[in-house]
Amino acid sequence: MVVEVTGVEMVKVRVNVTQNDIDMGQPRSVCFCPFSLAIGRRVKKDIYFGVAGPYISYCREDSHPDADPIIENPDRVKEWIHSFDRGEEVSPIRATLEIPKWMLTE
Repeated sequence: MVVEVTGVEMVKVRVNVTQNDIDMGQPRSVCFCPFSLAIGRRVKKDIYFGVAGPYISYCREDSHPDADPIIENPDRVKEWIHSFDRGEEVSPIRATLEIPKWMLTE
């Protein structure tokens, strides 16, 4: 579900959270959680984003975060992130997320 996106072409992208992402991820960190690490492999390097349970927020280096999209995560992604943040054991996961097309690496 798109929470706030106007005039932005969105694409569905498969994101693979690996065991390495889990091992390197930091609970309750919007920038270093396993999903952030996995998404970071799919977007351009000048994109800043944060994953906070329910949402992913994105911004360009030269923009104000309020001007950029905020995307709601699918329910199973929210549950997975909450489990990780609570210190529960989680397994690698694949999820399809909607991401603005202009942010993707080729």
